[in-house]
Order: sequence, then structure tokens, then C-alpha cells
Amino acid sequence: MYVINKRMLLWIHLLVLFFIFAVCIAVSNSGKHGMDVTDCVNSLVFVAEGEIKEEIKCFYHELDDIWYLFLPSYAELRKTEVSFSGADYISCQNGEEAYRFKNGQTIEALQIDKVYKCSFLRGEECVQQLTLQVMQSARLPTVFIETETGSMELVEADKTYKEPGTFALFSEDGRIEWLDDLDHITGRGNDTWGKAKKSFGIKLSGPTDLLGMGAARHWILLSNVVDDIYIRNKITYDMAVAAGMGGAPESRYIDLYINHIYHGMYQLSEKVEIGPERIAIDGLDRENEKVDKDYKTAEKFGDDAAKGICLNGTPRDITGGYLIERDVYDKYVAETSGFQSTTSGEYYTIKSPEYASQAEVYYIRELFSEMEEAVRNDNGINPTTQKSYLEYIDLKSFVQKYIIEEFSKNNGGGATSSFFYKPVDTVSSKIFSGPVWDYDKAYGTVKGYNANIRDLGYLTLRAEGTTLFEELYQHEEFRNKVVECWREFFSEYLEEVYVNKIDNYFAEIEASAKLDRIRWEQFCYGCYDWEAENKSRLKYLKKFIAERKAFLDEVWLGNATICKVTFEEKTMCRRHTSLGVIKGETLVPITPEEMGYMPEGVYLEGWYDVDTGELFDASKPVERDIMLQGKLTGVEEP
Repeated sequence: MYVINKRMLLWIHLLVLFFIFAVCIAVSNSGKHGMDVTDCVNSLVFVAEGEIKEEIKCFYHELDDIWYLFLPSYAELRKTEVSFSGADYISCQNGEEAYRFKNGQTIEALQIDKVYKCSFLRGEECVQQLTLQVMQSARLPTVFIETETGSMELVEADKTYKEPGTFALFSEDGRIEWLDDLDHITGRGNDTWGKAKKSFGIKLSGPTDLLGMGAARHWILLSNVVDDIYIRNKITYDMAVAAGMGGAPESRYIDLYINHIYHGMYQLSEKVEIGPERIAIDGLDRENEKVDKDYKTAEKFGDDAAKGICLNGTPRDITGGYLIERDVYDKYVAETSGFQSTTSGEYYTIKSPEYASQAEVYYIRELFSEMEEAVRNDNGINPTTQKSYLEYIDLKSFVQKYIIEEFSKNNGGGATSSFFYKPVDTVSSKIFSGPVWDYDKAYGTVKGYNANIRDLGYLTLRAEGTTLFEELYQHEEFRNKVVECWREFFSEYLEEVYVNKIDNYFAEIEASAKLDRIRWEQFCYGCYDWEAENKSRLKYLKKFIAERKAFLDEVWLGNATICKVTFEEKTMCRRHTSLGVIKGETLVPITPEEMGYMPEGVYLEGWYDVDTGELFDASKPVERDIMLQGKLTGVEEP
């Protein structure tokens, strides 16, 4: 009995060991992403040859159960090698066609866009399988970034984290444009930071001219993640460049690879900053460093009203240059230098000099406050200084910025990413508006007001938006300049945009856009009609631009009479929202969500005409200026 039991126990042990071995083999033969396999699949690398060779790893798409090899535009299959370990061959089959590749062999037998069932073979034994599809970009330059840690985990977890690495830029035909160390890559973005596909800022080892855009160290990689057709930022930046706006950012589309894996299609853009190839004015950063070499570590001063650093000395001339950003409060509080206007109460971040002295902060705050006071007066005169608003602002730049914001119906216009700059007085004593920035939420991408074509928004939509441009629009000189700029440049240019430029932009990026959508798992291959979807999106954008242009032609070239409708409710937001409508047309009222944030349990019952006490009827044409007040439920009367 004892002997039998011992033998049985031995057999049990053998069966357990066999079971464990079988499980391990099954796991090792699995091609699923993230499994601890033998690891033929995870060792799979393709080497694309341009002027130099770059390794490219496949991307696994869970919904498709496909490993995608995303090749840059310059890659030729006859010059692209396959590398792997753990097997003698990789065999790839599509229908009756089957091809075997040794380690280091080129993959010229494969075809773009075909799906292959591939097996890793040891002798004739299949040890692992995967489904492979080769796809390729077209006509775009390519950027390869390798981070020091080999990961983007820290960068994507914290926008302030800076990761060093290397940077390589290839032209669309594979020539090296730039290859050097990367000082760092860091995250950036406001609303888009919470998206999976993130935007980045990069700092090169030295000033470098990338793709003919001028030499600089700082560059931006825009994800365009909330723009369903990827071209709204590009349209706007190119329009500002064509209009001759100071510091308007040039940009180019590129395919981005990070740590050998395709990261998507990005818009490589100049950064909004002071510099010879950017905003071409002399900044104060170097002057501050001359008087205090330790200025970056100096003690901070101030509060929300005015803040900066305690500079050990003051430059001789603090009249310029400054780069200022109109900001929402939540962003403003995290910045080093800035001020709150004593006139409007709006917040402005001083982007340059980033470490502004007390004298510099107070100087530029006083100038902006004086300018706002002049603008908001009916006669356009500051009552204290007796200076006209035209003595404070560069009229043309403010008009150009207003037209672009108004036309595009930029959802964030006037709230943040709204820039101004001020040169030294010996160059100009005036404040300039611009450069343009951040238009992925424009041109009808946001429902409601943003998509409504036939009204003037005056940049006052958002609760934390500026009133400056609304107040400027009340002055005849400003409106006349609007009409002039619209007639002489914008109207004709925008017709070319919707007739030709939009199609040209998308033709340039279509192949990469498809790769981007798969990379970020916004669709699976063959799940829907890609071409039909794009046609629909392009049609919508062209329709918006064409109809918006036609409306503004009526307003500014047809001398239409505009009625101003003002929505006011202090419970919902800090300030009113005004919309302009052509006399005799109807206007859809602003919703609480568009105007600001409603307190919990408070609801808008309706908008009531202050003069008549009647409920505003959206079906009736507007024949006069109207002040509307919101009637709320769920709130106690004061």
C-alpha cells in the first residue's frame, strides 16, 4: 500500500509539472500585447533606412488584434530590414502568397496596407504568431525622439517634468535635417492635457532652423487632438502669417516617433516667444540677468494684484520688451510674474520677462490699465492722462486679431492664449495684439454659440473672457479699420481657404491622419468608411468658413445695421455676454453652459427684456439693442 501510494504521488507530481509546462508554452505562443512571452513579437524591430538608419517598433491595436508597422514617408520596403530573436525565420502570408524572412533581411516582398498572418519559426515549428499590417505616411517630414529613460511615463504624468534625450529630424525624402541632443521634452496644454494624445514642448541643444522656420531652441509639438480634421490651427497660423501679423507662428506637419514607436501626426510649430525669428523685439530677460545674475532664484514679491521677483537692480530702460498673456485665474496663480488690471480686473501673465522685477510689473500694469480705461470710455480718452486709446494700441494688430477671433469663433478667445507684446519705447510706445495661438476649438467645433454662424460675439462669450475687444468695437475708428482690413485682405483670402486650401491641407496629411487615428485607437481598420467620414468633416468646415465669410461680408462690406443683445446674470458669471445680430434677423439665446457655470440647484427659467419685462422670444426678429436679464429658480432673492 505504501509503495502504490508513493508511485501515485510521483505520477501526480509529473502531471502537475506537465500542466505547468503546457501553460507556459501556451502563454509564450500568445501574441497578445503586454503578455510575458518568449518574446519573438516583442523583439520584433524594423530598421528604416534614410540618410541614417532608425529602428521602428510595431504598435499593437487591441480592438483590431493587429500589430501595425507605421513607416515614415521616406522608408522603402526594399531598404527596410526586419530584426527579431527567438526564431530562425518569420513567415508572413496573405492568401496564397507567403514570404519568409531571415533576421536582417529586407521586407521588399511585403506590400503596404495588406494584412499578413505571420509566424515565427524554429526550423518548421511555429513558436509564436501575430497579425501584421504595414502602413505608411506620405510627404511629411519625420521626427525621432529618444528619451533618456526610454519612457514617456514621467513626462505624461507631470507637465513640469523635463526629460532629456536625442532629436532627429528627417525630410520627407529621408535626408537628415537635424540630429543632436535634446535638452528636454515636456508636456503642455490646457483642456487637451487630459487627452491620451498629448502636446509637447521641446528645447533643442542650441538655436536651430527646423524646416526653414528660422533658428530657435524652443519648439512646440501640437497634437490637434480635439480637431477632428487636424487643420484648424494650421489654417489660422498660415492666415496670420499671410496677413503679416507680428510673431505669427509658422508650422509644419510631421510624423513623430518616440522611443522607436509611432506617436502620431503632429504640427511642429514655432513657440510664442520673444526672439529674432519669433516676436522680433528686444526682451528684458537678458537685461535682468545683467543686473542680477541670480535673478531666477531671487525672492518673490506680491500677490494676485501684482507679482514678480525682487531683482537686485533695475535695467536702465524697462519700457520693453514684454510678452503678455491674458489668462484665466486658475492658470494665472501658478505663474511667476503677472498683474491684475486696476481697470478691468482681468488677469495678465508676464511671459517675458518671466522673472519680472517690481518696477517692470508696475510699469506694464499701469500701461495696460491706462489703455483699458481709454478704451472703455465712450470718447476713447483716458480721463487721467488725456490720451486716446489710439495712442496706446497698435490699431492694425488689434483689428487683425479681432477679425481672426471673430471669424473663427474661437471658443477660448480672450480667456487664455490671448497674447500681447510691447517693444521698447524707442521702437514703439504702443501695445501690439498677438501672436495668434490655439484654434483647435474654433470654426464650429463646439456646439451652441461656437457653431452659430450669423452673429458677432465680440470675444465676450466666456465667463472669464475679456471685454476689451467688445469695448474696442464700439469705437468708430476701430470698426472702420475692421472694414478696411476685411476688404483688403481677409475676405479674399478666406474664399481661397474654403475653395482650395482646405483640400490641399488635408491632401498633404491624409495618409498620416489615418495612421494617427489607428495609433490612438479612434477607429479600427475597416470599421467604418474612412473616406466618407473625412468628406463629411471637410464639407462641414468648408461650409462654416464659406457661410461665416458671407455673413461678415454682409456686416462689414454691406454696411448692415447691427443690434446688440446683452445677456446679464451675475449668478452665472462675473460679467455680461454680448452678441451682435443683423437688424431684422432672429437670435438664439445664450445657454447657461455657454455663459458660465450655474450653481448647484439653480436653473435658468428664461431671459427677460429689461425695458418691457417680457420673455425674450427667439422666433421674433431683433429690431433694436436689447438688455436681457436671466430669471432664475432655486436662488434666494437678495
